[in-house]
Amino acid sequence: MILELFRWICCHWASKKFNDIDSPIFREVNMKRLKEFRFVWTDAWHQIDDGYDSILETGENGAVFIKVLVNLIPFSINLTDREDSFIEELRDIGVEDWNQKEYCDPWVCDGDIWRLSLTYDSHHIVTGGNGYPSTFPAFLKLLHDKYDLPRANIEKAAKTKIIHGVKHAKISEITYADFATYL
Repeated sequence: MILELFRWICCHWASKKFNDIDSPIFREVNMKRLKEFRFVWTDAWHQIDDGYDSILETGENGAVFIKVLVNLIPFSINLTDREDSFIEELRDIGVEDWNQKEYCDPWVCDGDIWRLSLTYDSHHIVTGGNGYPSTFPAFLKLLHDKYDLPRANIEKAAKTKIIHGVKHAKISEITYADFATYL
């Protein structure tokens, strides 16, 4: 009990003391900033044949990749040494505002569905639905233009659906976390 208390005090003090240090030496000792990224966009039956499924992969050597299946074809986004800019770009888009929100388009039945689970620093974002936040196109543009992710068939067919899904989305709070973020 005393040993556990001592460990807690040391860890708590260290996290408060060193949490704001942004030096390369400390970053090597500290965990990577990006701890989780899972983006899935499929049809209503969760088949990824024409969509996206992704997972974050980190290596002991400091490598950070987002492994993505696009129409079942594997692609890789290399974020090694680019985590900070990736996180800032997501923040600029406003992804943090999507947290704990489900975007539901009541005009759509058996359409497509997307989910995003993202953890970095002390932020954990869980969101998704069959409607879309207004900055969803900017999120996709970032993945395509800056990180060279190919467009999936589901996205090619969804341009007008996204516009409709932004316009008609009813936003509700997510009160559950049933989205697996690991394989």
